[in-house]
Amino acid sequence: MKTVAAVILVIILVHLLAAAAGVAWLGASGRLDKDRLYKVKDMFVLTIEDEKKLEAEQADKDDQLAAVQKEKDRMAEVADGPTSVKDRLGEDQMKRDLVLAKVQRLQREMQDMNRNLEFAKAQLAKEKKKLDDDRLAFEQAKKDMEDQRLDADFERVVESYASLKPKLAKQAFLELIKQNKMDEVVEYLAAMQLRKSAAILNQFKADEEVPVAAQLLESLRLRGVTPDGMSDDGVMPMASK
Repeated sequence: MKTVAAVILVIILVHLLAAAAGVAWLGASGRLDKDRLYKVKDMFVLTIEDEKKLEAEQADKDDQLAAVQKEKDRMAEVADGPTSVKDRLGEDQMKRDLVLAKVQRLQREMQDMNRNLEFAKAQLAKEKKKLDDDRLAFEQAKKDMEDQRLDADFERVVESYASLKPKLAKQAFLELIKQNKMDEVVEYLAAMQLRKSAAILNQFKADEEVPVAAQLLESLRLRGVTPDGMSDDGVMPMASK
């Protein structure tokens, strides 16, 4: 029996020494201090069931404290009565003022955009008018140049017909008349010297040519032109055979 007791005592001493060594190592390695040691001790003071009861009681206390604090906050908000209402009205007015200021700013921006748009449209219209004016001026200059060219060509044609012998000029005019260019013949005769146009008209002697000459003479008179040698009644002295 003494031997068994001695063995048990030795085992207990070994465990105590091991526990002491473990505690010493925890302390030396910074894993255990006095506060943690007390916490470990307190952990094993209560049973698990007692600890759950304490936690439930603490949770109830926390809920009660939160409810009390909430009620205090509510009472603080309404403590001043009408003053708080006035403050809330002031806050609402401030919000409305901010919204109104934002709307007014947007309106000003829209007005600025509209003014810029109108200015751009006016500039475009101005540029378009300038382009149209330039185009019209170019077309007019082109037309004037063409008219001058045609006038020069017309004068050369008139000079060519006037330089022909009257009989040949008459034949040329008859060819134009056959091509339905009676108006051109009248233009040429009106542009000639009166004696030259009269000499050409005097060549219309054939019976079928006399009505043509009379028509040409009438057209010339409508233009205020009466070739020399033509009678006032349109009779050509040399028209009869």
